[in-house]
Amino acid sequence: VAYVQSTLPNMTIAALTAGGNVILAAPQSILSAGTVATQISTTGDLTLTAGSGNLGSAADPLTFQLKGGKLNAASAGQNAWLQTLTGDMTIGRVYALDTASLQAQGSILSSLPGVAISANDIVLNAGWNVGSAASYLSVQDGQSGSLTGSAGGSAWIYDATTPLQRVSFTTLNDLTVTVQNDLTALSLVA
Repeated sequence: VAYVQSTLPNMTIAALTAGGNVILAAPQSILSAGTVATQISTTGDLTLTAGSGNLGSAADPLTFQLKGGKLNAASAGQNAWLQTLTGDMTIGRVYALDTASLQAQGSILSSLPGVAISANDIVLNAGWNVGSAASYLSVQDGQSGSLTGSAGGSAWIYDATTPLQRVSFTTLNDLTVTVQNDLTALSLVA
């Protein structure tokens, strides 16, 4: 188990490898040094907390490889830009005040019931599926937010709490978006 808490505002990661769970926390941001393709590699679960700032950046997402583990939780006071270069991204909970952007070479899946991703704007890009027919990926965007992205396979997305605003999503196969309130679709392509 690796637990690292920064006393400085930002934590910048070049490369971290662990044989168990990894927990990282910083008062402001957790950022990629941009020196290697994958910043975090572990056989366990990953938990990330960026108090008032960002997880990664739009130009340099925080990239991780979890061999058998999941992204247990990720929380950012502003934005979360998260990426896996191999395999699926299985998540527990992801929260960002502004944008939560998740990119996976494989699928983006949820490991817990309930809302998996909560942010004003949600961006999901998967090389394969988003969610599954048996376990929809549950999201909660902001009142002025959006849901955008693509899947190289199919997508099953669910929003039970707020009107799903400004949705633009593309898949190569099936696309299922289920909402309990209003849905404003800009573009849905399957």
